[in-house]
Order: sequence, then structure tokens, then C-alpha cells
Amino acid sequence: METTLHHQFKELFSGRGDNRKSVAIEAPLDGYRIDVLTDKAVIEIQHSGLAAIRGKVRRLAERHKVLVVKPIIAQKRIIFLESADGPVVRRRLSPRRRGLLDLFDELIHFTQELSLPRVGLVAALAECEEWRCPPTAASFRRRRRHRPRHEVLDRRLTRVIETRTITKGADLLRLLPCRDLPQPFDTGELAAAVGRCRSFAQRIAYCLVHTKAAQRVGKRGGAWLYRLPEFLAEPAA
Repeated sequence: METTLHHQFKELFSGRGDNRKSVAIEAPLDGYRIDVLTDKAVIEIQHSGLAAIRGKVRRLAERHKVLVVKPIIAQKRIIFLESADGPVVRRRLSPRRRGLLDLFDELIHFTQELSLPRVGLVAALAECEEWRCPPTAASFRRRRRHRPRHEVLDRRLTRVIETRTITKGADLLRLLPCRDLPQPFDTGELAAAVGRCRSFAQRIAYCLVHTKAAQRVGKRGGAWLYRLPEFLAEPAA
């Protein structure tokens, strides 16, 4: 079942409030159901993993410009209901926080598609509400081994904080503090620059290399060294 969040993103990126005429939502195209179809691009809203739509994107990009919108939930307010149609009993903020850098967790599965000339990606940093209630009998029947503590009824967008459009590897560098990096650098130095663990920095380095935003230039001890082309090594926006 489509969540309110997904519907809101479709409305937002359709631009229908701007009196655009050539816009269709949930439109058929080349054997697929497209979230938003405009006169300029095919727009897909992908809340789950980017890996799930790689084949669809590759086939659509053979004939159309494709824009994949990837929402990143920066903050989530959880609203608990007494029952599915009952009153609100409490609210709390989820302790989990995410940022634009978390895009790299998904992008490692999408570097080949992003390198295609007709494919672009929009990272949309947003806040939302998640509405929950105690699990229904149907939920228990569906999950016999791991019985859920709650059931998610809906997710709703509260605001979009920021969007970044990425059409080439150079755009990824604007998510990073490039001036804080020595040239060349290893993933330990990259981890220190972004304030994340080294395994996360390794995912960033993978994405940079496979989108041609960085080059692997040798080793220092057992660590690979990377270099940013001079014309790409700009400060984060």
C-alpha cells in the first residue's frame, strides 16, 4: 500500500502546482508504471534500496531521461495510536539522525547507472512522521517467528530540508569537505574528514572511483591512495 509520504513526493516532484500541463502520475511507459512522467523526464521516487530499480533505470534510460529521487529521512517523529483508528497516546522523536552523506550507503549499488548519460539522482533530505499502532491479528499471522511490537500505518512528509541533484561524479564531491583532504589521501584520512568510520569512508571512495570523481593512484603501506582531479577538488557547497 502506498504511503502518504510516497504520494507527497510524487506531487512535489510533479510540479503540478506550477501549472505544468504535460505531467502524469502513475503513468504507463515501456511496460513500466512510472511515478511521475513529464515532458522532460521520467521521475522515480525510490524510498527503499537503489539496487531494486537498477534494471528498470537502465532500460528506461535507453530512450528517456531518468531522474531518480532518493528521500533521506533526516529526522522522524513517531506517533503512537491506541489502535488503528484510535486516538494518539504518545509522540517521540526517533534518536536516529541521517544526512546527505548517508546517500553513499545506497550509491555503492548504483554507480553504473549514475554513470549513464541520461540518468540523474536527486537526494532529498527530509523530515517525516511515522504513525504506529499495536500489531493487528493479521500482522501476527504474517510474521509467526518474529512477532512485531507495532504496525506502521503510514508515513507522512513534514518538510523537505534540502535537495541535491547529482548527474555526474563531480557532483558527489560537493557532499564532501574536499579542502580538508590531503592529496593523495587514504580512507583513514577521508574518514577523519567526514567524521565517520573507515568502512563508511571505503564506501565513499568506491563511489568516487566508479563515477570517475577520484582516481586510485597507488598504496601507502597496505592502504590504497586516492587523488581528486584538481578541477574537481572544490570545497563543499
